[in-house]
Amino acid sequence: MVLNEETANEISFVAPDTGRRLTTSEKWRFAAGFALFSLLWMTAGTSGSQVLLPQRFTDMGIGVPEVILGTMNSVGCVFALVANIVFGALSDITRSRFGKRAPWIVLGGLITAGGYLVSANSLTVIGIVAGWSVVQIGVNMMIAPAVAVLSDRIPEGTRGLFSAFYCGAQIVGQLA
Repeated sequence: MVLNEETANEISFVAPDTGRRLTTSEKWRFAAGFALFSLLWMTAGTSGSQVLLPQRFTDMGIGVPEVILGTMNSVGCVFALVANIVFGALSDITRSRFGKRAPWIVLGGLITAGGYLVSANSLTVIGIVAGWSVVQIGVNMMIAPAVAVLSDRIPEGTRGLFSAFYCGAQIVGQLA
């Protein structure tokens, strides 16, 4: 099938999941959702790994805080990498009445909260690193499906704009 330029342009503004253009309220909802999600997870992650936990290591007086932090982040990165791939793939094949992405995002939020509680209440470095690894699993259980929503629900012609909401909020969240 050969498409003329006008038809091809029209297709690039059609949502892949519904086959229609997004309404103005849907655009605002997605923009706010991407920005808020990104802002919240980045603020929590950055403040935890770069402010709160390093201070905790200093207060505990065990070892060199920078070395412990580097080890914690290295171990956490491995968990994050694997979790992102696994939960991204699982969210692709999930079928539920809540959609294929939402259950993973909600469950990831609960797991992230649990990991933060373990990290905050552990009295040993191993407990803190284990809690932080759980945080990385939970965060990536949320991130992989949330980012996949861009290709699922946002028309190709406007993905750059919605991606900017997501990435701009990441920068603000990191600074916050």
